Amino acid sequence: MESFIVSEYKDVERPLLTHLATMGWEVHDLGPGIPKDPATSFRSSFREVVLSDRFKQAVQRIKLISPQWKQVQQAKIRLRKKALPFNPHLFHFMGISVD
Repeated sequence: MESFIVSEYKDVERPLLTHLATMGWEVHDLGPGIPKDPATSFRSSFREVVLSDRFKQAVQRIKLISPQWKQVQQAKIRLRKKALPFNPHLFHFMGISVD
């Protein structure tokens, strides 16, 4: 019987990072193993699970480049005020299932 050992970095992480890079994503490959310095992974400590500063920066970039951002925000406000007629396509665009 043949033994098959999967290297998480070589067989999973690295191919995914390569694929994301080909799609235009900004990729930061920290290499195999566990990083010793939290700053290399944009953290002040390894207890920091959510990279909130990086997330906020990404959202700001989306707001600046997406012409639909303002329309989506306005639609959400109208939905909260219940002044928007039912439109399943709009809900789908906002990621809300209406099935």
